[in-house]
Amino acid sequence: MAALSAFLLACLASQVPAPATIHVGDKLSVVVAEDEKLNGEYTVLDDGAITGVGFGRVVVAGKTVEQARLLIRDALKKVLKSPTVSLVVKEQKKRFVFVTSLTGAAPGPLEFQDGLDVRRVMTGIVVPEQADQYEVRLFRKGQLAGKDFLDRILTGVGEFGSTGLKPDDVVTLAEVAKYRVYVSGKVKAPGEFRVREGTDALQAVALAGGTDEAAVGEVSTSVQVRRGATLFEVAPNERFPLEAGDTVIVAVPEQIKVSVGGDVQTPGLWTVRKGTELLAAIQRSGGLDPDGSLRDVLVIRKGEAYLVDLSPAQDGKLVNPFPVEDGDTVYVQRNEDRLTILGFVKEPKTVTMKEGREYRLAEAVSEGGGPDARGSYHRVYLGRKDQNGKIQVEEYRLDAFLKDGDITQNPVLQAGDVVMVGEPKGFKLADVTTVLSNALLINTLFKK
Repeated sequence: MAALSAFLLACLASQVPAPATIHVGDKLSVVVAEDEKLNGEYTVLDDGAITGVGFGRVVVAGKTVEQARLLIRDALKKVLKSPTVSLVVKEQKKRFVFVTSLTGAAPGPLEFQDGLDVRRVMTGIVVPEQADQYEVRLFRKGQLAGKDFLDRILTGVGEFGSTGLKPDDVVTLAEVAKYRVYVSGKVKAPGEFRVREGTDALQAVALAGGTDEAAVGEVSTSVQVRRGATLFEVAPNERFPLEAGDTVIVAVPEQIKVSVGGDVQTPGLWTVRKGTELLAAIQRSGGLDPDGSLRDVLVIRKGEAYLVDLSPAQDGKLVNPFPVEDGDTVYVQRNEDRLTILGFVKEPKTVTMKEGREYRLAEAVSEGGGPDARGSYHRVYLGRKDQNGKIQVEEYRLDAFLKDGDITQNPVLQAGDVVMVGEPKGFKLADVTTVLSNALLINTLFKK
């Protein structure tokens, strides 16, 4: 009874709310119902363990109360057959995070709580008027664990503000370190500026009042950054972080005039920067129209003619540099790669084959709207010139591809091919050859 009474008293004893986990420095009470001699109170040591009568050394730091109780119970099975163990946290060692400010009053040590993050501890600091000129730094075990600008943290921008804190973390508010940069050229207020870390070239231009429209008019400007002996070109909308001593130069680049014509959206005489690539000049004219081709673009320059293949660009591949020069005439030629779809389809037509795209038989029939009421996927004919110019005709069962995935019945097409959709019963091959030969001839003679 004495042991049972002790057990009940221990269960009813005053205790702090059970923590999520046990920590070094916490005071624990262990009660064993079967033998009060095994009861005891213990402080969790620096190595995370407690040592008691009957159960020896058990590591409990980082464990929940229930996990620690089960560990102690299992250890006691060496001396008791089926021990009944109670474990309570009598006292938690207070743990703190430390909040300091180099700009004024700060709350100092704050008792640690689960869920405490950087943004929450900032509520106890007197926020400076220019929050964008200050940054919050987190130190953990003496090392800088992260930092961000105060204005970003207060407005919920970025992930740093929601960084969870740990006991003994130090959170410091300090003025942002600034460095000198210079802005010159076609800006409203050139001069020296002190900027915070991470400021980019375009932000520095904004600090200088932005571009001086009165000086440059509607001509686009260039932005460069001089760093020591190196000059960097800053692309439009590029974020180019500055370093101490950098000079940002806003200039009006040399302009040239280029005539762009042919199969483009807006033919005409265009003003572009010196050094503009041929593809960019074509894009300046609105790019290709539906029939335009980037293969063999004609450039006439000072009495000489160049054919430049830009077609790899349509697949995202690099093309050899070809900057245009002042007075160049650029002519985008028509894409002559075509295939013809006829026979029993809903919409017989000639289709311009887009460069860089693979066309197969099924796609060609689809371009014609598919078979009409009389047509059939079961008999589709493909006419193609051989090396001697003679028309060769092959018959395909396109339905075998559509139903069973037989890729052999869905061949890759070439420019100049003629596709004919037949009826279920089919045609004589000689008749099909005649029809497709005539179609190829007409297509050649009356090509746009």
